[in-house]
Amino acid sequence: MTMIPLQPHVVRQRIQEISTRPTPTEFSEGKRGILVNLLNRALSQIDPGSQVDLSADNRYRVLGWLFTPDSEPYQEKHMRDLSPQNLNALWMWVQPWKDDSPGSKWDPKESFQREALLILEKANIAIEHQELLMSEHTRLPAPLPPGIEPGDTVAEAMQLPGAQLVMPEIGEITW
Repeated sequence: MTMIPLQPHVVRQRIQEISTRPTPTEFSEGKRGILVNLLNRALSQIDPGSQVDLSADNRYRVLGWLFTPDSEPYQEKHMRDLSPQNLNALWMWVQPWKDDSPGSKWDPKESFQREALLILEKANIAIEHQELLMSEHTRLPAPLPPGIEPGDTVAEAMQLPGAQLVMPEIGEITW
Protein backbone atom coordinates (compact mmCIF):
# COMPACT_ATOMS: atom_id res chain seq x y z
CA MET A 1 0.00 0.00 0.00
CA THR A 2 1.42 3.37 -1.06
CA MET A 3 1.34 6.05 1.61
CA ILE A 4 0.33 9.55 0.54
CA PRO A 5 2.87 12.08 1.87
CA LEU A 6 1.64 14.45 4.55
CA GLN A 7 1.69 18.15 3.70
CA PRO A 8 4.60 20.03 5.35
CA HIS A 9 2.34 22.14 7.58
CA VAL A 10 0.63 18.97 8.87
CA VAL A 11 3.98 17.35 9.70
CA ARG A 12 5.13 20.53 11.44
CA GLN A 13 1.93 20.86 13.45
CA ARG A 14 2.04 17.22 14.59
CA ILE A 15 5.72 17.39 15.48
CA GLN A 16 5.21 20.57 17.48
CA GLU A 17 2.20 19.05 19.28
CA ILE A 18 4.12 15.89 20.16
CA SER A 19 7.10 18.00 21.29
CA THR A 20 4.96 19.57 24.03
CA ARG A 21 4.46 16.22 25.76
CA PRO A 22 6.50 15.92 28.96
CA THR A 23 7.96 12.52 28.13
CA PRO A 24 10.47 11.20 27.27
CA THR A 25 13.08 12.99 29.32
CA GLU A 26 15.96 11.19 27.57
CA PHE A 27 16.73 10.15 24.00
CA SER A 28 19.56 7.73 23.26
CA GLU A 29 22.58 8.65 21.15
CA GLY A 30 21.94 5.52 19.06
CA LYS A 31 18.44 6.65 18.13
CA ARG A 32 19.76 10.16 17.45
CA GLY A 33 22.33 8.66 15.06
CA ILE A 34 19.61 6.69 13.26
CA LEU A 35 17.62 9.90 12.76
CA VAL A 36 20.68 11.77 11.43
CA ASN A 37 21.42 8.92 9.00
CA LEU A 38 17.83 8.72 7.74
CA LEU A 39 17.50 12.49 7.35
CA ASN A 40 20.83 12.65 5.49
CA ARG A 41 19.79 9.84 3.15
CA ALA A 42 16.45 11.47 2.43
CA LEU A 43 17.95 14.94 1.88
CA SER A 44 21.13 13.95 0.07
CA GLN A 45 22.00 16.40 -2.68
CA ILE A 46 25.31 17.02 -4.43
CA ASP A 47 26.19 20.64 -5.26
CA PRO A 48 26.96 20.63 -8.99
CA GLY A 49 29.70 23.25 -8.72
CA SER A 50 31.66 22.03 -5.73
CA GLN A 51 30.57 18.36 -5.66
CA VAL A 52 29.93 18.80 -1.91
CA ASP A 53 27.16 16.73 -0.32
CA LEU A 54 24.58 19.17 1.05
CA SER A 55 22.66 16.62 3.14
CA ALA A 56 23.83 18.05 6.49
CA ASP A 57 22.95 21.63 5.44
CA ASN A 58 19.58 20.41 4.19
CA ARG A 59 19.01 18.62 7.51
CA TYR A 60 19.72 21.85 9.44
CA ARG A 61 17.20 23.66 7.25
CA VAL A 62 14.49 21.05 7.70
CA LEU A 63 14.98 20.94 11.46
CA GLY A 64 14.89 24.74 11.54
CA TRP A 65 11.60 24.84 9.65
CA LEU A 66 10.06 22.16 11.84
CA PHE A 67 11.16 23.60 15.19
CA THR A 68 11.41 27.38 14.81
CA PRO A 69 8.24 28.89 16.30
CA ASP A 70 6.19 31.09 13.98
CA SER A 71 6.72 33.99 16.38
CA GLU A 72 10.51 33.89 15.85
CA PRO A 73 12.72 34.46 12.81
CA TYR A 74 13.64 31.26 10.96
CA GLN A 75 16.82 29.69 12.29
CA GLU A 76 18.58 26.52 11.17
CA LYS A 77 18.80 23.89 13.89
CA HIS A 78 21.15 21.03 14.67
CA MET A 79 20.20 17.78 16.38
CA ARG A 80 22.05 18.99 19.48
CA ASP A 81 19.62 21.95 19.64
CA LEU A 82 16.64 19.62 20.07
CA SER A 83 15.15 18.42 23.33
CA PRO A 84 14.40 14.73 23.98
CA GLN A 85 10.74 15.60 23.32
CA ASN A 86 11.67 17.12 19.92
CA LEU A 87 13.73 14.06 19.04
CA ASN A 88 10.91 11.75 20.08
CA ALA A 89 8.54 13.70 17.82
CA LEU A 90 11.00 13.30 14.93
CA TRP A 91 11.24 9.56 15.66
CA MET A 92 7.45 9.28 15.52
CA TRP A 93 7.38 11.13 12.18
CA VAL A 94 10.23 9.16 10.55
CA GLN A 95 8.97 5.80 11.92
CA PRO A 96 12.32 4.00 11.58
CA TRP A 97 12.12 0.24 11.19
CA LYS A 98 14.55 -2.60 10.63
CA ASP A 99 13.91 -6.22 9.81
CA ASP A 100 15.52 -9.05 11.73
CA SER A 101 17.83 -10.27 8.98
CA PRO A 102 21.58 -9.99 9.61
CA GLY A 103 23.15 -6.86 8.13
CA SER A 104 19.85 -5.11 7.58
CA LYS A 105 19.79 -1.33 7.86
CA TRP A 106 17.29 1.11 9.31
CA ASP A 107 14.70 2.49 6.92
CA PRO A 108 12.06 5.21 7.36
CA LYS A 109 8.37 4.97 6.63
CA GLU A 110 7.56 4.89 2.92
CA SER A 111 6.45 8.52 2.56
CA PHE A 112 9.28 10.01 4.64
CA GLN A 113 11.66 11.05 1.86
CA ARG A 114 8.94 12.85 -0.10
CA GLU A 115 7.72 14.62 3.05
CA ALA A 116 11.30 15.62 3.96
CA LEU A 117 11.90 17.05 0.48
CA LEU A 118 8.64 19.02 0.60
CA ILE A 119 9.68 20.42 3.98
CA LEU A 120 13.10 21.32 2.55
CA GLU A 121 11.30 23.37 -0.13
CA LYS A 122 9.35 25.18 2.61
CA ALA A 123 12.57 25.82 4.54
CA ASN A 124 14.26 27.25 1.45
CA ILE A 125 11.28 29.56 0.88
CA ALA A 126 11.42 30.67 4.54
CA ILE A 127 15.13 31.47 4.15
CA GLU A 128 14.50 33.46 0.95
CA HIS A 129 11.67 35.41 2.58
CA GLN A 130 13.75 36.17 5.65
CA GLU A 131 16.70 37.33 3.52
CA LEU A 132 14.34 39.55 1.54
CA LEU A 133 12.87 41.02 4.71
CA MET A 134 16.32 41.60 6.17
CA SER A 135 17.49 43.33 3.01
CA GLU A 136 14.42 45.58 3.08
CA HIS A 137 15.09 46.53 6.71
CA THR A 138 18.76 47.23 6.16
CA ARG A 139 18.34 49.27 2.99
CA LEU A 140 19.02 52.95 3.64
CA PRO A 141 16.27 55.33 2.57
CA ALA A 142 16.94 57.79 -0.23
CA PRO A 143 17.99 61.22 1.08
CA LEU A 144 15.26 63.85 1.22
CA PRO A 145 15.51 66.73 -1.24
CA PRO A 146 16.65 70.07 0.24
CA GLY A 147 13.89 71.85 2.13
CA ILE A 148 11.83 68.74 2.84
CA GLU A 149 11.78 67.43 6.38
CA PRO A 150 10.63 64.01 7.61
CA GLY A 151 6.90 64.16 8.21
CA ASP A 152 6.19 66.83 5.58
CA THR A 153 3.05 66.19 3.57
CA VAL A 154 3.01 66.15 -0.22
CA ALA A 155 1.07 69.43 -0.13
CA GLU A 156 3.83 71.05 1.98
CA ALA A 157 6.53 69.71 -0.32
CA MET A 158 4.69 71.02 -3.39
CA GLN A 159 4.96 74.56 -2.01
CA LEU A 160 8.75 74.55 -2.42
CA PRO A 161 10.11 76.50 -5.42
CA GLY A 162 10.46 74.29 -8.50
CA ALA A 163 8.54 71.40 -6.94
CA GLN A 164 6.52 69.28 -9.30
CA LEU A 165 4.69 66.05 -8.86
CA VAL A 166 5.98 63.43 -11.28
CA MET A 167 3.97 60.30 -11.78
CA PRO A 168 5.61 57.36 -13.50
CA GLU A 169 3.99 56.49 -16.78
CA ILE A 170 2.34 53.12 -16.69
CA GLY A 171 1.64 51.46 -19.97
CA GLU A 172 -1.42 49.47 -20.77
CA ILE A 173 -2.05 46.88 -18.08
CA THR A 174 -2.96 43.42 -19.31
CA TRP A 175 -3.83 40.38 -17.29
